[in-house]
Amino acid sequence: MNSFKTELFWISYEEPTFGQDHPCVTITHVKSDRHLDFFTLASLCIEVDDMIRDYCISPTEAIKIIRKSASFFILNGE
Repeated sequence: MNSFKTELFWISYEEPTFGQDHPCVTITHVKSDRHLDFFTLASLCIEVDDMIRDYCISPTEAIKIIRKSASFFILNGE
């Protein structure tokens, strides 16, 4: 599993393993440990867009999350 940290979030990537059908991206808030799991790029993009609209994340952070997640999902067969 790979991960990186933005200003307020840990983003982790888990490749599919035996018995697991899809790759997973998890976004965890650093301070509250609240987390969300995403199994498709589309659902992740919708959530990141909502986070931008609610001023929870900067556009720069959003671009970084979506860019890395898109590569992850494409390379691991979304």
